[in-house]
Amino acid sequence: ERAEDTCPLTVAIRNGVAAVSGGGVAVFRRALNGDWIAEPSNASTGPGDVAVGTGVVLTSRPVCEGLGVNTFRPDQSGVWTEAFEITSNVGCDFWGLTGNDVDISAGNRLIASESSAWATPAAHIFEPTATSWTQVATLVSPLSSPFFGFRVAIDDTRAFASGPLEAPIHVFNRAGSTWTHSVDVVPPDSAVRAQVGAIKVRDRLFVGFPYDPHRGGSVGVFSADASGQYEEVAKLVPRSVQPEFPYPPFGGDVDVSINGSFTRVVASGQDGVHVSI
Repeated sequence: ERAEDTCPLTVAIRNGVAAVSGGGVAVFRRALNGDWIAEPSNASTGPGDVAVGTGVVLTSRPVCEGLGVNTFRPDQSGVWTEAFEITSNVGCDFWGLTGNDVDISAGNRLIASESSAWATPAAHIFEPTATSWTQVATLVSPLSSPFFGFRVAIDDTRAFASGPLEAPIHVFNRAGSTWTHSVDVVPPDSAVRAQVGAIKVRDRLFVGFPYDPHRGGSVGVFSADASGQYEEVAKLVPRSVQPEFPYPPFGGDVDVSINGSFTRVVASGQDGVHVSI
């Protein structure tokens, strides 16, 4: 394993598959009776981010600069095994570092953040092939801001990257193999909500604002209209007031599960995991 037992865990879930990444990568599949069954895995990575695609688990790991990304698929025996790796190691001490933000779409398009003191912040998009992934785009800040791409998300036609206070979320749309910046998502009180803590995209856009002073964090839910502009249609807050400096803060991590018309939003919080339905 690349990580120690004391490293932080990250989790992700999609379409009946859940993954937990820390040192090893544990994968669980939901059985017909509702039980979650651990599947055999020799995957190791992290500590960093984790995301679940279609038959793929994506993780990040610490690097001094560039990208540290691993993808895992079941082999012929059903054991989750590394299928693809992006590495930019330059030989430094990884102690205290964690991997950057990553995400993967239902069609297995991959986005990976590159943000460090040694690199101009960027987000890289990879398209899946039969056995691996090919880089097709590098996204950079449309405002030439150093605050770009600390949080990223992707579906099959849109990519999202965090930005500065005046433009918290940048949206890039795909046309063929080209990804172009289209619009910025700005909540009504963006100056108050501060930096983005997490981005998830399903049918709608879900954004965690852990430093929103209202109850100590919030999750904004955004929907795109016919013109491609995004409007906040809901703002989720914890039921109980959070301390001024909670850890982990509410909205620092967010995930979304959709089953038909039923949507469940899960957000981190100091007093536990918060579920909104």
